[in-house]
Amino acid sequence: MTSPECLSDDDVIQLVEGRLTPDRLASAERHLSSCDECPRLVAEAAREISGSDGARAASPPDEDPAPLARDEQVGRYVILRSVGEGAMGRVYAAHDPELDRTVALKLLHKRVASPDLEARLRREAKSMARLSHPEVITVYDAGRQGDQLFIAMELVDGGTIRQWLAERKRPWREVLAVFLRAGRGLAVAHEAGLVHRDFKPDNVLIGKDGRVRVTDFGLARAVEGVADDDASPSEPSEVEGSTERPLTRTGMLVGTPAYMAPEQLRGVPADARADVYAFCLSLYEALYGERPFASATFAALRSAKRDGRVRPAPQGTAVPKRLRRALLVGLAPRPEDRYASMTGALAALERASRASRSPWIAAGALAVAGVAVGAFAVARTSEGPAVIASSSSASSSASAANAIHCTPSACNASHPGVPHACRPSDGACIPIASEDCTPTFEPGDLLADDTVWIGVMFPLTGPGAETHGKMNADGVEFARRELAEATRALESSTASKHVRRLALVTCDDVANPERAARHLVQDLGVPAIAGFGSGQKLVDLAGPILIPSRVLAIATLSSNPLVTHVPQPDDLPRMIWRTTYSLHDVAAAAARFLHDVLEPRISGGGATRVTMARGDRPAGLWFSEELYRRLVFNGKSTVENGAAYQEVTLPSEAPSPAVLRTLAEKTIATQPTFVVLSGSTDVTTPLIVEIEARWPADRPRPTYVISDNSIQSLASFMGSDIRRRRRIFAITSVSNDMPAARFVIRYNAVHAKPVTTYFNPGAGYDAFYMLAYASFAIDSARFDGPALARNFTRLLPPGRSIEVGPMAVFDAISALERGETIDLRGVSNPLDFDPKTGEGATDFALVCASVDALGRAKGDLESGVYYRTASMKVDGVLRCP
Repeated sequence: MTSPECLSDDDVIQLVEGRLTPDRLASAERHLSSCDECPRLVAEAAREISGSDGARAASPPDEDPAPLARDEQVGRYVILRSVGEGAMGRVYAAHDPELDRTVALKLLHKRVASPDLEARLRREAKSMARLSHPEVITVYDAGRQGDQLFIAMELVDGGTIRQWLAERKRPWREVLAVFLRAGRGLAVAHEAGLVHRDFKPDNVLIGKDGRVRVTDFGLARAVEGVADDDASPSEPSEVEGSTERPLTRTGMLVGTPAYMAPEQLRGVPADARADVYAFCLSLYEALYGERPFASATFAALRSAKRDGRVRPAPQGTAVPKRLRRALLVGLAPRPEDRYASMTGALAALERASRASRSPWIAAGALAVAGVAVGAFAVARTSEGPAVIASSSSASSSASAANAIHCTPSACNASHPGVPHACRPSDGACIPIASEDCTPTFEPGDLLADDTVWIGVMFPLTGPGAETHGKMNADGVEFARRELAEATRALESSTASKHVRRLALVTCDDVANPERAARHLVQDLGVPAIAGFGSGQKLVDLAGPILIPSRVLAIATLSSNPLVTHVPQPDDLPRMIWRTTYSLHDVAAAAARFLHDVLEPRISGGGATRVTMARGDRPAGLWFSEELYRRLVFNGKSTVENGAAYQEVTLPSEAPSPAVLRTLAEKTIATQPTFVVLSGSTDVTTPLIVEIEARWPADRPRPTYVISDNSIQSLASFMGSDIRRRRRIFAITSVSNDMPAARFVIRYNAVHAKPVTTYFNPGAGYDAFYMLAYASFAIDSARFDGPALARNFTRLLPPGRSIEVGPMAVFDAISALERGETIDLRGVSNPLDFDPKTGEGATDFALVCASVDALGRAKGDLESGVYYRTASMKVDGVLRCP
């Protein structure tokens, strides 16, 4: 029979989705045990969604144990307090005495325990532990307490996005900003080979510090091509033929039906596009206060999703129509008609969030839009709801950029003396300077609406700021001033040719690189950023900030090979390039120099032994891995040499005397013939001095090869001792060609601190000229990072050879305007890039010490021996002492 207390449709949905509160769940379960009709309805609902036998949903649950009390122990964790309870288990705040930190401890409910669900919870721990990203919850540990499984993870002081939304009515821009951060977490998961499969507002946490984290990857599965190595014999096969069999339990279905993509409702295996669907549906609900598909039953829900019947937007909503159109692309019924990736969806939503076109532009914009054929047309039926219809062509109109309300000239006219720019997101006038960033420009740049602001990030404070960060920032600024002077004749509207003005925003990336990058990208809308104090900083910023915002990045300081290995979107050109060289190529040069040049100089000392002293950061590991692969000595490979090759790990910072002594003793114990060093001069220079001071008098001393650096810091140590000078070499890029020589002369004429052809800011200088010429070649209305990147191919041979610098600017502009390519030649290297990798082919010189009139070492001297990267061969004759 059916009683008056029968479950409503909403109760059934929440029961199957696992969203009933504990009190309401207990009441529902009591009702199910006495009602004839409701268990059948719940089972039917489960079958509608999963195609599986839903009878289990009506079975009474086992009794749960009482909540844990303070000071009870789970594994090594000591319970502090209860945090909350979800469909799968309880969450506690607990103390980890081993690492002295507070964690969130999640325990699976005993009443839902089964081999299937335990396997699922283990997958959650394993899936989340594979991710390391600010917008993804951090997992520390997983284990078992009696018959319960637990996960220890980062404790977030805050709540879910659903709770955050319920606190008060929030502006749509604030809601979108929070969801975009969550979306970046999803995008990183996809890059790691994971699909969440249950994204919803309840599975995103937002801390009181404003940081957003995606959690509950319990349904995550390796995407196609990535192995799931955690499957157990007790776990049902995820895919049998073409039908997915979701795991089920009392009161819960794997996945949440309201947020599932249509293919998930049909039982088809989900890929990243299902997460795109769930993300757009969650964002739609957050923006409009209601879900996009009106449905009173599960059958109606599935039908509405299958047909793409989206309810009309609520009356009076402030959410722009263009943002709704972008969301509808993500809600397309067919996966192939949605955004191909989460990165693409985020970029489209960000573009759609920009302010509407001004009225006087609207007519022209509509005319252009009428020519475009989009993949999705949003039509209104007589009843009002939108219907998402797909066609065969790809859509860009749903996420096209919109013009902004303000203009740069108007902003600066209304804020005299304080440079302003138009913020892309809302058209507001924003100060260009910030706590991290300072603009440099020509007076006319502020009055021109086509001025392009280029971002630069360098370490401008702290250790190394004077010798590296500030010098390289000066190099980029030097290029800007040269270009401004050279193109002044083209500023007038009556000039025979016109080029865009280029201005500079230089930021310190030491205190808070993410804050500096967000100011450049989100407030100022820069199309490109050059510099970066380390490769790791660029890697950390590229995935969550730069690439989703279509910002081109050029590494000018870092030789870390990881920089150009950051995954690139399929729908964009290469977005990360490098004007300095890669340690990958330096290692190849070191291997050939040692085998072809230095080993033959050693005679009578027995078998050669090589010790690699490398830094403890990823760059040092990359270098040693490549050296190990390529090195040949004693006529054999490194593998065949066995213990004749050793490695010593060096710290990143200058070591204490005790640590330095230990490192020297470890190195000496390996009895090296050669010591190859890769790391900061703050570490390698004192290490060489310490090794020499402690070296046994009865053994031949080693030869040192310093990679990716100068021997300038060892000049006083070498002094007039020719024996020391014969044993100390460095490897650096070739710097004795015409562009480098001319640059050094021009730079030193206006700067108090002189540079040399071996030590100069040429990589940043080159980067600015690359960006300038790429911008001059853009003839379309769209000016952004991808447009610049595409035009980098216009700077590659064949074509007229053009050196960076002011003398050939007009020749370059004329050639680019005619549609020709030019062969741009740089200070740091020839700039002959491989467009697929963003790397140039840099040649290297073996460097020894130059001497003054008194025969004392004073600096670097190219030895006459060179490694040619293109041919991977050494040529020349050694002319060192």
